[in-house]
Amino acid sequence: MAGFAALLLLYASLGVLFGLLWRDRPKGSRLLLAGWGVGILAYYGVIRWTLPEFSPIGALYVPNHQFLLAHLIFGTLLARYTRFRDRLLPTVATTPAGTAADPAL
Repeated sequence: MAGFAALLLLYASLGVLFGLLWRDRPKGSRLLLAGWGVGILAYYGVIRWTLPEFSPIGALYVPNHQFLLAHLIFGTLLARYTRFRDRLLPTVATTPAGTAADPAL
């Protein structure tokens, strides 16, 4: 269970960092390529370099092609964060000053 929690924390942190770095960037193919790049870097960083250091025998049981595909899917979902963000954040309605919605009144 601790291993799962560590992976969840790691990949959630990667998602937060990606969202912060690409916050105001345009959507589209550049964002998708950046997501794939982060996914591939995460794959090599976690599966190919870090895992053999901590668990050499466990690294033998990792199906490499399936994990690479999973990390590409992770990168694709990272690139789609703007759609989720736009749905989650409410739009701020602008009201003229002096109306009942003004908190200064």
